[in-house]
Parts: sequence; structure tokens; C-alpha cells
Amino acid sequence: MTINQQPQTYCFASMMNDFIIDSDASISFTVKLAGKKILDETYAPDGDRRIIIRGLGNICRMALWGVWHGADETVQPNVYGVFEFYINDTLTCSSTMIFSTMATKKDAAALFATGGFLSRVNAKMTRPDAMEWLTAVIPAGVDVKATPSKNGVQGTVVVVHTATSTPTVATLNVSYSTLFGTSDYDSYVVSCGESMLFIVDATSNNGYSLVRYKNMFDCPETVIMRGDLSIEGGSTDEVAEIDGESRRMSITPKDTFTLSSGVFFMQSDYLLFHDLAGAMQASILCGTDWVNIVVSKYSFKRTNRRTMEEVTYTFTPANPEHETLIL
Repeated sequence: MTINQQPQTYCFASMMNDFIIDSDASISFTVKLAGKKILDETYAPDGDRRIIIRGLGNICRMALWGVWHGADETVQPNVYGVFEFYINDTLTCSSTMIFSTMATKKDAAALFATGGFLSRVNAKMTRPDAMEWLTAVIPAGVDVKATPSKNGVQGTVVVVHTATSTPTVATLNVSYSTLFGTSDYDSYVVSCGESMLFIVDATSNNGYSLVRYKNMFDCPETVIMRGDLSIEGGSTDEVAEIDGESRRMSITPKDTFTLSSGVFFMQSDYLLFHDLAGAMQASILCGTDWVNIVVSKYSFKRTNRRTMEEVTYTFTPANPEHETLIL
């Protein structure tokens, strides 16, 4: 038996290599995570005496998940895992894999070696009163810092996460008000191996909607929607006759909401809005409550990577009884 290809030592789920094995006989193949079997199969060679085990990243990904953020720092212990691969009951290799649903240019090995962020973008717009969360892969002994500036002049550096003796993946609260209070800055950079630039939009606030969603790494991310929120009313109900009069019974609201992105400030905005369109979980902030929503339709257009038009999303509350929280 000869192994021609196997999973990388560090990888993302969407980028994990297939197993390619030359063999004259059938093999038993087992995958374990934290000592528990998640796959146990027998594979036979094809006519070319080759065994190809495909889609391992998709299988392993089902054993991983991210969680929503807390108020400050939320550890994400299950967004990655060390998977062990056994052939004929012998450990062949292991792979530290990070959850992902789409291909990415990020280097998983570099993230664990020097640090980085689980986000598709490295720059985004924010507001002084908006909430922002950023998920970081933090090596042992590394601080996560935020460096503000005003007109190019650097302000006082804030430590977002204090170094520990073990590596961790955590979702950090990097909201402007949390880090800098009422200080006046026009941008800040959060650093952990990689850098994430936040440009602060402090123009007059005519109202905006804040939406959070689970990104392609199953980690929380937020987008600011500066456009209008409209509603198309509807309901499903039954009509029954009582005392000779028809009355509506068992009324279930079926209102449909449409939310516009408003103006684009940066190219990276497009990536965030695109990710929201494909997110499996999303919520909109209504007062102090996050209301889960289901995006049913979206519309956007981008031409030659330059011209971007307004993005609109049509959504309904995940729980119809919660639509009163949105209105």
C-alpha cells in the first residue's frame, strides 16, 4: 500500500486534500476527533488499484461549529479540531482543520503560527455607536491590540486580548465605544499577526440597521445597513362562522421585510454583503434584542470589480411571533 496524497497538517475544511492510496486490497478507514469516531468505513480499490477518499473536509466539518458572541470575549473551541486518520487501525496522519464552507486564500498553518482573523476582509467601515466582533486565531504568548489614529496621528494602544500560555480561537468585542469610549478617532487597526482596519464613519446618523451573521468560518460578523427598511404585510389565517358571522381564526403573520445596504464606502463592503446573502444564520438588532431572520432573496450587481450598486435583502423573522420586535 502506498499513500500518494493525504490531508495537510493544517487546513481549512473546504481546502482539505483527498486521500489517494495505491492498494491491492481493501482497507479500513477511520477518522477520529478527540478520541471519538466520526467515520468508520471500508474502501476497495478500483480497476487501477487506486483508492480515492473524497470530501473529507465536508465530513469533518460536520463535527465543528461556532457560537454567537458574548458581551466581551467568547472562546470558540469547536470552530477547529485535530482530526486523526487511521488506515487498517494504524494512525496515518493528523490534521488541524478550521471550519469553512467556501475556498479561501488564507493559510491555516500561518494562522496558528503567527495569528490572524477568521474573516474574508481586512478592512471595513464602522460607526462610533456600532457593535463589532472579530474572531482571531491567537497563538500562545501573543497580545491582540487595537491602535487608533486621527489624521494620521497615532493614539493610545488598547490591549483587546492579553496573551496566554496556550493558543486559542476567540471572538473579540472590537466595537469603537468599547475600545475607545468617547475619544475622537477616524480609524483604528486591530492586530494579531494580520491587521484589520476599521474606518470610522462619524457623519450625522440618519438611522441604520445592524445585522450579524455567521460567516464562512461559522464565526460572528456584522454589517451596517444604511438603507431603508420596508415591509410588505401578509398573513395566513382560517375563517370560521360564529353566530352567523365570519371571523378570522388562527392568524399567523407572514410579513416580508426588505432591507437595503445603502451606499458602499469600500470594496470590502461587497464581500461582507455577499457573505450575508449566503449565511445560514443571521439576526437583526432591534433595540437591545437580536431577532433571528431568514434571508429568502437578495439582489446585487457588481461590474468589473469597480461599480457596485445597492444591495437589497428580503427576509422574514425566523419566528413569526417576533416580527413585532422589528416593526
